[in-house]
Amino acid sequence: MKKLIASLFIVLLMISGVACAQEEPQRVITVSGAGEVSAVPDQASVNFSVDTVNKNAQNAVDENNAIVSKFKATLLDIGIEGKDIKTTSYNFFKDYDYSSEKGERIFVGYRLVNSFEVKIDEIDDVAAVLNKAVENGITGMNGVHFSVSNREELYNEALKKAVANGSQKAESLAQALGATIKSPARVVESGYAVPIERAVYMEKSVAAMDSAVISEGELTIKASVTMEYTY
Repeated sequence: MKKLIASLFIVLLMISGVACAQEEPQRVITVSGAGEVSAVPDQASVNFSVDTVNKNAQNAVDENNAIVSKFKATLLDIGIEGKDIKTTSYNFFKDYDYSSEKGERIFVGYRLVNSFEVKIDEIDDVAAVLNKAVENGITGMNGVHFSVSNREELYNEALKKAVANGSQKAESLAQALGATIKSPARVVESGYAVPIERAVYMEKSVAAMDSAVISEGELTIKASVTMEYTY
């Protein structure tokens, strides 16, 4: 009987030891990695608008449509495809101005603001498009947005650099702790980031520009990851 009790006591001690070992907190090294890639933009988009006002509603529409139609025809002539010219807004309303002398609103006319985006696949055509806008009476432009066509490819390159950066940090921390790490136990992409379009805004209105000379520069594509290593 005594031998049986002793054996049970040893078994209980062994089970207790295993449980304690399982409850021991896991040691983890967590690092963040960052990577970036620079690229020269190869495409652009420009937002244009045509604003017309006339006491006669139909005249306001006709004047606006004439300017837009002529400009679009010019764009097609220089190689911009019809699918790359997209209307973004079309606002038609009565316009009023406030008279401080009379203390009331004065009817100015019917106003039509037609806004549209032009996508330019050949970066060398940007200046030509802007110059054609001036020649054809386009009244507004809020900027040139440069971007890249191979977004996914560039982002994946930046992502690889982010992982390499995180691995280097983990190795340095492990060496400082006198620990050994292997492959990461967990890797999390810290937000998806495609190349950020860079907007170029003009200080002068389109109507005041004699010619357009644009420098697209470079875009920086960034990626980041969070990595966990056990030791």
